[in-house]
Amino acid sequence: MFTKQFNLSKQLLRSILVIYLLLTFIVTIIHLSVDYQYTKNNIQNELKQIAKTFHPALQTALWELNDEQLHSIVDGMMHIPLIYGVQIRGSADELLINRFHKTTTKIENAKYYYQFPIYHQMNENSIYLAKVTIYSDDEAIFERLKVGFLMILLNAIIKTAVLIFLFFVAFRKYLEKPLQDLTNTIVKLRVEATNERKISVDMKYDNELKILQDEFNKLLNKISIEENKRIELLKDINQKLEFEVEKRTEELEHIAITDGLTQLYNRTKMDMELQKLEGIYKRYGRVFSVIMIDIDYFKSVNDTFGHQVGDSVLKQFAKILKENIRNTDFIGRWGGEEFLIVCPETSEENATTLALNLRKQIEETLFEKVGHKTMSVGVAQIKDEIDLDNLISNADKALYFAKENGRNKVVAFSEMIS
Repeated sequence: MFTKQFNLSKQLLRSILVIYLLLTFIVTIIHLSVDYQYTKNNIQNELKQIAKTFHPALQTALWELNDEQLHSIVDGMMHIPLIYGVQIRGSADELLINRFHKTTTKIENAKYYYQFPIYHQMNENSIYLAKVTIYSDDEAIFERLKVGFLMILLNAIIKTAVLIFLFFVAFRKYLEKPLQDLTNTIVKLRVEATNERKISVDMKYDNELKILQDEFNKLLNKISIEENKRIELLKDINQKLEFEVEKRTEELEHIAITDGLTQLYNRTKMDMELQKLEGIYKRYGRVFSVIMIDIDYFKSVNDTFGHQVGDSVLKQFAKILKENIRNTDFIGRWGGEEFLIVCPETSEENATTLALNLRKQIEETLFEKVGHKTMSVGVAQIKDEIDLDNLISNADKALYFAKENGRNKVVAFSEMIS
């Protein structure tokens, strides 16, 4: 259904109003900047006129050293709204008067000031009496701009309100209503009924929306004609895709549980199988054993012949192990050069016998480029007091014992601890 957040006419109206307000703001700022500069220049000129007005009185008071009259003149100057400070320095640059309306204002921060010297003429000689500085600030400028700014702001508000009203009426009549009807009709099209795919909105004005409606109906007609062809084509494609998906799913399932190098089960798959056997053991008491295998001195193969030869040895090693275990056993690459064989319903003694046979097969095999290799083996059996983690740990301990005692050996965990 057509909703307000997708109302194109309102979005256009908002965009126009935003642009208008932005332009109004920019013009107002420029206007104020010009007025500010103009007012600032006027204030500077007014400061000069004030200086001319008070110059004679200041000259007399300074010449006659009449402090009372001097302070009275300064008081009069301070009553002028434009002036917020007066400073007078004597002929020796000593500070005679330093008066400000704002006691916290510093002279060095003053923006607008006018400075003039005062001389006394005697016998055609000019005697320097003092230097007078009168100060003003931004407050005087803002006070003069305030009325103008309010008029500009009021003018902008009135214009904006009228513009919003006029645009709303125009957009509502010529764009929003017909566009909304057209959009609602398109949304409500019954796509399953080919013969009813037609937009019929009463357009009062022959404009772009009327053309859009006609062209859209032509497009709908073409879509209806082509759709049946695509439906048949999609059926064929779907059948092919289903076949490819099934095929790819099988491949992915195989990849998910298979070690990429040796094509044996990976560790994840081995963990799953071990958990299943542990559950069977706990429920039915069917024992199983594990055989952990490590290739002796495998690191030297990689160091001497390179990892490519090392990978070849791992693949040949895995192939021999897989071909010489029972159909009920399953084998996986446990990590690096380590392999794990899980023997369901097999005691530690029988698993040890299998391990001895495997050790012999490996010992008698000639590996390409590296010659003969051997392996060390640890065997362990599940028991009541042993969980899965302990079982793997026991096999690993037996394997370590075999490696520590000369390698090329098969060690059962129970024999190691007896």
